[in-house]
Amino acid sequence: MEKEKEKDDRKELALKFFNSRKFEDARIILESLLENDSKDYIALNLLGLIQKNYLNLDKALNLIEAAIRIKPNFVEAYINLGVILKEKGNIEEAIINYQKALNIRKDIPELYINLGSALNEKGKTKEAIINYQKALNIRKDIPELYINLANALMDIDDFDGAIDNFKEAIKINPNFAQAHGGLDKALLKKHRLKGKFTSFLIEEK
Repeated sequence: MEKEKEKDDRKELALKFFNSRKFEDARIILESLLENDSKDYIALNLLGLIQKNYLNLDKALNLIEAAIRIKPNFVEAYINLGVILKEKGNIEEAIINYQKALNIRKDIPELYINLGSALNEKGKTKEAIINYQKALNIRKDIPELYINLANALMDIDDFDGAIDNFKEAIKINPNFAQAHGGLDKALLKKHRLKGKFTSFLIEEK
């Protein structure tokens, strides 16, 4: 029991180092843990994230895939795998892994956000919007989510919807430069669209 507590404490310390971007300190702890227990899927997953931060994407994939082989319902690992695959340009594989994660859990907003982003890159904008809206049904305090949704709405010329979502992002984070820039762009495009219709109506008279 004491050994398990010691392992958990060391993993907790590694996670603190990781979150503080002290990747080398975290790596040393995790590799030591894996020397004693090569099936520690939590350590494998976190070590994979460290390798991702080192831009060793193939190593990262191998470590996280090893974690999944040990624990096939490891939702966080499927999400991390999707992120890395998307970074490598394997969008379809990323989508597959996000969907695998959704088969296990459907209450993680970041999962819908990541899936939406991948779908949007594949040109499946309406599917992306559906996933962003599902994320909003779970949490409404993520400004980046409103930005993603607004940008997707811009892609289908729903400028009013985009404007509303950029404004929601600004409500959460008034200093969010990307939201302010997006709002300005959406307002300009809406104005230009109105101008086109006005011009067309005048020409018809």
